[in-house]
Amino acid sequence: LIKPDVTAPGVKICAAQYDSAWDYRKCLDNNHVAISGTSMATPHIAGAVALLKQKNPDWTPDEIKSALKGTARDLGLSLIEQGAGRIDIQKAIQLGSPLVATITPLEKSSSGTLEVMGTAKGNGFENYTVYYSKNIDSDWVPICSSAQEKENEILCNWDIRNLDDNEYFLKIFVSGTDKDVSEYEFINLKFAKITSPLDLIKYPPENWDYHYSKVIWRSD
Repeated sequence: LIKPDVTAPGVKICAAQYDSAWDYRKCLDNNHVAISGTSMATPHIAGAVALLKQKNPDWTPDEIKSALKGTARDLGLSLIEQGAGRIDIQKAIQLGSPLVATITPLEKSSSGTLEVMGTAKGNGFENYTVYYSKNIDSDWVPICSSAQEKENEILCNWDIRNLDDNEYFLKIFVSGTDKDVSEYEFINLKFAKITSPLDLIKYPPENWDYHYSKVIWRSD
């Protein structure tokens, strides 16, 4: 799970005061205070979602999320700092049906191949590409591409047999006629794991009791 998806204004936001909370941060009048944090940014997102849902009552949560991400303003920060960027509700509200890009959290596999599931569709859809990388901000390696729309289907069959045990990031990039959208997922590959005994110095292999110990090897 990689967050945030987007950002919103949250610094020194002037809002209605609760009781006497933050009484030393008055703004506007005696009934308002200016505070910062996600508690101030979240209402901006909630309000933007409400406006999009009012205009497009048939939109799904994924479509609303994609609309906000696809029209967000890039702040020049890293993905884990800004997500897709700061929301721009004026642009989002003008969209028709948005492009949707999702990756479903991956399941365990014993075959050396992982099925990457997700969605790639929307108005003006052209194609999608799925990538992986050890670095979330660069060095993306393509896994597969397709010009066929998918909805909760297999996007790729990812051959992982030549990869090292490591933490990897997945990215799906969906291209459209006049816009693009991306989504990310995290995976920790572990091909071999000795579950017991844990301390191989204290319990060397020649002393293992195979009746109680368990070793899991790579499937290949």
